[in-house]
Order: sequence, then structure tokens, then C-alpha cells
Amino acid sequence: MRQQIESALTVVGAVVGAGFASGREVYHFFSRYGANGLLGVVVAMAVLCLLCMRVLALAEQYRAKTLAELMQMHLGVRVNNLLSRVLLGVLWLGLGIMLSGAAAAGESLGINKIVTLVVTSILIAACLYSGIAGIKKANALLIPILIAVSSYLFWCGMEHGSYSFLIVDTSVLSWAGSVWSAILYAGLNSLLVFVVIPPLAIEDKPTGVLLGCALFAVMLLGTTVLLLQFPVLSAESPVPILSIIADIAPRMPEIYGVILWTALTTTALANGLGMQTFVETRLQLNRFSASVLVVASSLPVALLPFTKLVAIAYTGLGYVALVLAVAMLKPSR
Repeated sequence: MRQQIESALTVVGAVVGAGFASGREVYHFFSRYGANGLLGVVVAMAVLCLLCMRVLALAEQYRAKTLAELMQMHLGVRVNNLLSRVLLGVLWLGLGIMLSGAAAAGESLGINKIVTLVVTSILIAACLYSGIAGIKKANALLIPILIAVSSYLFWCGMEHGSYSFLIVDTSVLSWAGSVWSAILYAGLNSLLVFVVIPPLAIEDKPTGVLLGCALFAVMLLGTTVLLLQFPVLSAESPVPILSIIADIAPRMPEIYGVILWTALTTTALANGLGMQTFVETRLQLNRFSASVLVVASSLPVALLPFTKLVAIAYTGLGYVALVLAVAMLKPSR
């Protein structure tokens, strides 16, 4: 059971990131639709679970140990050559953005940005060198912190928030908007789950992955409800969770920095794992060399301002992930 729990936390760690931890992504895809956003959460998690089940089935069918192997066997040479190059670029940029965000989170805690970047980079490289086992242990350590803090904020929100969001907009346009937004969310966030599924499927079969999807569904629902209780703060703030913390727990602003660093680091691990598998395969490098190269190559991006990186690259990266999600639905050969 311990392995299944570690796998579940690894799945959660792959999905949470700057957008989820800050609340901005949850507001954009769900809470801005009011109570209809709760339906969106159900739809999004149903779609994400179906995509995960599909990749799980493919990983078991082809006995693929990595996403790189799975894409090569399932998509064919031509499509794989095109998509894998694009995907490698997406993962590289994603890792750089996550490292930049982790450094910014450390800075919000009063820690020098470069020091945070170096420490986080070494941690990620060490976990990548340890393989999926190291990544699982890192997530087993970090994700419970995120869950504990998120749970605390949820209960504080229940005491201080407004329940006006319970009014449902029955218009077809609102329902359709919330459902389509949910489908986009599932597609856009499927990429990094796809990265961790093949190695997890070999060790733990489907149990850990499905448990992770269920755990993330609860976290997503709780965060959506929290934002719905503070509609003005959620709509006006670029970082809704930070604004809500300032309103309901003004003595705990540092908690936000911990949440953000944790979410960014675990998501960076998933990006790094995806890059590592492609680099090892294409450049024929050993794991140590690949781990160092992956992290080092992303440092120039990590030195750029985090907010600008997110604003410029986030949406584009997400739609590439959506293309991969659709490609994985192709019938098996």
C-alpha cells in the first residue's frame, strides 16, 4: 500500500504547479463560472481519469517504461519524430519556468533567489538521477505539506467565506462554457501525468495512478470551493490564494511561499523526468549525465522573470499538451 500512496502523491505532484497553487488556473477554468464551475471540476476529473486509463492501458500493452518509448511504439516513426521534438521543447521550457517560479517563491520567503535556484536545481538533479524511485520519495515528502496547508486554508475559508456561489446559473451558455473549460483543463494538464504513468504502471499497476487522480480531484474541488467563497478577491487578484490568505490568515503569508515552492518543485520533477527519458534515448547518455544536462540546460530560462514566462508561454505549452492527449486516443496498431 505504501508504494501505491507514493505513486498517488507523484501523480498529484505532476499536476499541481504555479497555476494551481496560486489559484489563478482554478479561477480561470472553474470558479469564474460560479456554481457551474463545480460541474466543471467533475467533468475535468472524469476526462483526466479517462485519459490516464488510456495511457495506462497503452503502457501495459506495449510494456513501455517511459513516455518516449510509448510514443514511439504507439504513434509510429513519423508522427513520433515530430511530436517528440516539440514535446522535448515543451518540457525544457516547462522545467525552466518551474525553476524560475521556485526561485521566486524562495525570494518571497526572504531567501536569496540564486541560492534557492541552485538548491532546487541540485535537488531535482539528484531525484532524476535516482529515477522514478527518487521522484516518488520527493513527492511523498513534499505533497503532504501542500495537502495539509490547502486543507487548513479550506477550513479557514469555510469559516470566513460567503456562500452566495450556491446560486446556479441555469443558462445553456454558462453550462456549456463550464463544460468546455473543464475539457480544456483536463487536456492541458494531462502531459505531465502521461510522463509519470509508464514507470508507475510497471511498479504499481493502475492502483496508485487512479488513487492520485482521486486525491487531486478532492484538492481541485476544495480549491474551487475556496475561491468561490471569495469571488471579488479571486476575480481581481493575479494571485487569488495569496489574497485570500491575507484576508483570512494575515499572520501566515509565508505559508504561500511554501505552497508555491512545493508545487513548482514537484511539477519541475515531472518535466525533468520527461526530458531525461528523451535525452537518454536520443543522445545515448547515462542517467547521471542526462540528469545534469536536463537541469543545466534549463537554467538560462530559469533566470528570466517568472511572471513574464508564465504570461508568454503558459497557454501555448498547454495547447501542445492537448494535441498529445488527442494523439494518445488513436486506436492501437
